[in-house]
Amino acid sequence: MWWEYPVPAGSGRDPIIVMAPKEALPRHLRVHLRGNRFTPGQLVRRGPVQVVDEAAFPAGDRADRPDFSVNDSGRLALARWIASPRNPLTARVMVNRIWQHHFGRGLVGTSDNFGARGDRPTHPELLDWLAARFIESGWSIRAVHRLVLSSATWQQQSQQHPAARQGDPDGRWLSFVPRRRLSAEELRDAVLAVSGRLDDSVGGNASGEFLWGEAEDIRAMIRPNRVPADHPWYTSFTGRSIYLPIVRNILPDVLNLFDAADPNGVTAVRNDTTVPGQSLFLLNSEFLREQARNFAARLQATGDTAVPDVFTAKVDRALRLVTGRGASADDVSEARRFISDYQSHSVLAGRAEAERVALAWQSYCQALLCSNDFIYVE
Repeated sequence: MWWEYPVPAGSGRDPIIVMAPKEALPRHLRVHLRGNRFTPGQLVRRGPVQVVDEAAFPAGDRADRPDFSVNDSGRLALARWIASPRNPLTARVMVNRIWQHHFGRGLVGTSDNFGARGDRPTHPELLDWLAARFIESGWSIRAVHRLVLSSATWQQQSQQHPAARQGDPDGRWLSFVPRRRLSAEELRDAVLAVSGRLDDSVGGNASGEFLWGEAEDIRAMIRPNRVPADHPWYTSFTGRSIYLPIVRNILPDVLNLFDAADPNGVTAVRNDTTVPGQSLFLLNSEFLREQARNFAARLQATGDTAVPDVFTAKVDRALRLVTGRGASADDVSEARRFISDYQSHSVLAGRAEAERVALAWQSYCQALLCSNDFIYVE
């Protein structure tokens, strides 16, 4: 609380309270032996890390070496050195992360380790070329995305050529695009989009207001978080997943179960697990059941009465929303049998016909949202 400072918010408005350190007079510091600030060791002068400095700027070629003046913090000099066109490591790391985002694996498999203990790049010339283009574009991330997505490599199909099964079974050499599961955020957003309830508006402070309202009041501007991972708000919130409140000591179940990044650490590559808890969540969570109910209502509301077979039209629309393809004759037959069997189940005995129909369609929609065709991307 002693690092809270008022920042002017404009004429006639109350100042905004922010927590941040203030700049102080730069000075040299001593090593903290075993990390203990009460046992100072050798004095270390301000400057770049020596081993990195010597590797990046060999003797006689240090024109771009950061100059840490005693009159400022050195952050600007460090930033200029990191983003220097003569420091290609930064560009290589960045384009490798972009490549990993699109293909599931970077050209260097160990995205957080380009050193001797990390993987060698599978395509070193391509990595260098992309890094050079990145620098030439003015460090434009959008330009690299556009370059990758317009390439013939990205536009390949996911089915392997028979010869590739022998020489490139896991897609390491880019002979095909590997099948992948939707990330935690993509899965949640896709469920909401299919149900018709996704709020795709930009911005807002709903998450901040929610955390502030639920936090423990200790009569201070900073209040400890007390929101559990299964709080009902995570079920009712329909905004995009990037607007979910993420704090360091908690991750919503809807994201945590599907291998979202741990906010308490640095995650270069997410885990990709398949565990029973994921299936149980899809089958039993209130979030999935509610969105399946909304999905079914969406199908009922948009049924085209002018179509001779309304049932077929609804199944076709459901599959187009979930899988991106139309319904085959087998799909319609299976759906018709599913809906019929569900309505005649003993559990629904004594209920009104309209209610039995609604519950059957809700269950069918939930089954589609649990299917591999929805959760995995070809």
